[in-house]
Amino acid sequence: MKRVIAVLSDLMFTVKIQDAAKRAGLESVFVTSQEDAITRARENPVLMIFDLNYAAANPLELIRKLKHVYAPFLDTALRHRGKVLIIAVVITAPTLVLSASNKP
Repeated sequence: MKRVIAVLSDLMFTVKIQDAAKRAGLESVFVTSQEDAITRARENPVLMIFDLNYAAANPLELIRKLKHVYAPFLDTALRHRGKVLIIAVVITAPTLVLSASNKP
């Protein structure tokens, strides 16, 4: 099953993401540490969501690590398998902002 991985701790957004993923036919997985996020990223999720205000996971550093480690592999996988990679960044306060990168 295709899955969404979210790195956050906010209960309200956890419920909203879980509901949206379910309606889209996706499994949702929630992690609270960089180590868990990196491990889950190896499962090739269709979407990763990061709460930029979640200091415990240091999301900006985590995004840099994921881009550095997985960017060459993901670029090759996308060209050869036609998959779509979407990375979303969530800011929980004061407003919700989604920024997506979509590669054909």
